[in-house]
Amino acid sequence: LKPRLTVGTCALRADIRVGLAGMGTALEPQHVIKGGGVLSVALAIAGCCMQDWKCGSTCGVATAGSADTTMGTYLTDYVLAAMAAVMAWLAPSGDNVKMAMRGAFGLLAAACLCSGMEHQLFPDGKFHKYLWIAALICLGVGGLWRVYAALVAAQNAGYIKQWTDRQKQMYIFGGISVAYIVLIFLSYFEHISVPDVVMCVMHQSTFCLLLCIVAAVSEEIKWALAMLVSFGLATYVRISQPNPFKSNTKFNSTALMNCALMAYMVATFGLLLALYGKQTSFSKIENKADAMLDKVSTSKSGRRCCTCSFK
Repeated sequence: LKPRLTVGTCALRADIRVGLAGMGTALEPQHVIKGGGVLSVALAIAGCCMQDWKCGSTCGVATAGSADTTMGTYLTDYVLAAMAAVMAWLAPSGDNVKMAMRGAFGLLAAACLCSGMEHQLFPDGKFHKYLWIAALICLGVGGLWRVYAALVAAQNAGYIKQWTDRQKQMYIFGGISVAYIVLIFLSYFEHISVPDVVMCVMHQSTFCLLLCIVAAVSEEIKWALAMLVSFGLATYVRISQPNPFKSNTKFNSTALMNCALMAYMVATFGLLLALYGKQTSFSKIENKADAMLDKVSTSKSGRRCCTCSFK
């Protein structure tokens, strides 16, 4: 027997569909930027309230590191993962820019999720090592493709000259991604003398510098300064391990560094949105046409000239 649908049931289903559609359009990228910035500052202030500022130089043993199980560390990791996932979901529509943004922030979300699980659930053991390697790889590759998204958006907006076609650019960044993964494995298994965490910091510093250069060339000075300040604070906290955060058992220096990284992630997302907004309608149409011509020339095993594809 088939169930009968009454008018009330149909109306209820319609209300549910409207409600879900409203939820999907309620969250805007600007809300994420403003909310993420406020959240990073609020968490940092909450962490400062948990410190014993009178301990001086006798605060105790450092709690940060690979065996860090403090609540502040894994909670801020999970917040970073949630922010990155939302940013990946809110990536603007477009060809390579959308693909790169979703891939970059999706990998960053995976990295932060692995880091949070590593600190909360697996502070040691074999699974801890697997999560650590996965976090380093996702963090590095995600940061690289974030640079690619900014580069393509700046090229589409006319601020940076395109030296080669999109497909070759993707191959170049894909090759760099593979090389980074190989270096991380070589460093982790001590085939090279540079520690894996140091190598990761070096790569992230390079990515930050490249993003700042793209932002400066594209006349987005505020985002360049925001990225420099937030990433600089995160690096300073990572290196100096300031007291009393260093030995706190609830909110240590790693959690404080994560708060700075939240601001850095917000700044990079704001830069990508600003660059995407500067793209002209002609550049978007031209980019679509280039992608179609590349696809046709590849499928027909032909060569492509300026505006045509032939055998």
